[in-house]
Amino acid sequence: MKVLIFGDYQDWSKAIDLLETYRRDIVIVGCCDPFRPQLADLFGTAYSVEKAVKAFFDNEIDAIIVSNAVNHEQSVFLQNCNIKNFAIGNRFYRNSRLCEDRPDEIVLPFEQLKPELSQLEYHLADHCNLNCAGCAHFSNLVKEPKYADKEQFSKDLDQLGRLFAHLYDFYFLGGEPFLNRNMGDFIREARKKMPYTNITVVSNGILIPFMKEEDAKVFCENNIRISISNYECIDTDKVENRLKDLGIEYEMRYERKNFMKYLSKAADDDVSKVFENCPNKRCTFLGEGWISTCGQPYYIRYFNEY
Repeated sequence: MKVLIFGDYQDWSKAIDLLETYRRDIVIVGCCDPFRPQLADLFGTAYSVEKAVKAFFDNEIDAIIVSNAVNHEQSVFLQNCNIKNFAIGNRFYRNSRLCEDRPDEIVLPFEQLKPELSQLEYHLADHCNLNCAGCAHFSNLVKEPKYADKEQFSKDLDQLGRLFAHLYDFYFLGGEPFLNRNMGDFIREARKKMPYTNITVVSNGILIPFMKEEDAKVFCENNIRISISNYECIDTDKVENRLKDLGIEYEMRYERKNFMKYLSKAADDDVSKVFENCPNKRCTFLGEGWISTCGQPYYIRYFNEY
């Protein structure tokens, strides 16, 4: 198949390298940057949009490949021109193992494209073993222990697979996730259904010094990282030493001494401005079959009950 690469000229080289490495059945004739027509006068293999369209209808090329599926509007433009077009999923630029395992999915027709999700958070437990007054997920207001449902979690992952082409980062959190004694089952299910996703457990670290070796295996075997919330009350040396002994990959997050004020009792703020300035609006959250822009819409019920 003879094609043109269509997109930002800064993406040309990586798109060419990707296709020449994993899709040698595709012959690249040239490239086109729809926003920089002057490039067509500087490079012999650079096409203007007009020349690219003409090349397709003159049967000089078989299709046009958008260099990154994130640029959805470029695919729409080509579709409206009745041009057979494909796109490269952004995930393939970041994961060589994914390219090796699924080379046929690197380039897909426009009508088969699905969105990619940058990150998703999920509670293994709503309650916590700390009582932070400014908890953004209201875990300090949860009156009784509340754990995630494994069957519902599995169904939710299946639905995510139908809706999204890829999920980059998945976070187990809470509350305190280590309070859930069935954490290992959730980790194995997540890794089985998200083999190329970065999976992290976010913890305050209190229970980690007591972790048994058999419990640690699920982290190592499934390539799971632990991210420690570095609160003042935590003995970080003890936490780090235990994680090193167990061979678990981890990170210590920045030291947290204060909490942000998220809510106003007056409820008189400009909602649009609040959302625009919210630092957590891209912390996409999964809860019992629902997705929200962050955890607060889902867990606000604990605040309301309080």
